[in-house]
Amino acid sequence: MGKAKTQPSDLASPIIETLRSSENGKSMDLKELRKSVLIAANLLSDGSEDIDKSSKKLFKEAVKFLEKDEKISLNADGVVKLSKTERSKTTTETKKESEIDEDS
Repeated sequence: MGKAKTQPSDLASPIIETLRSSENGKSMDLKELRKSVLIAANLLSDGSEDIDKSSKKLFKEAVKFLEKDEKISLNADGVVKLSKTERSKTTTETKKESEIDEDS
């Protein structure tokens, strides 16, 4: 029995969440993002610097998937940015959560 094969779309949510939790909440260096996402998805051990080709390819496909959906953009400097609509979803969700907390 082997592990279920991870699909690029399986990494979409971890990529978005990692970008949202970055220092500025909207962008991150591609290599740093890849390492964080692959560790979170258990495709890379925490202390390992070695990323295998299949994991890199999977991450690349996930980034292309999100770019096509216009959820992120990748610039020439290797910086991945959340789209404005994804950033606004973050603030809207945060406002809803704080309203729920106040009602409790």
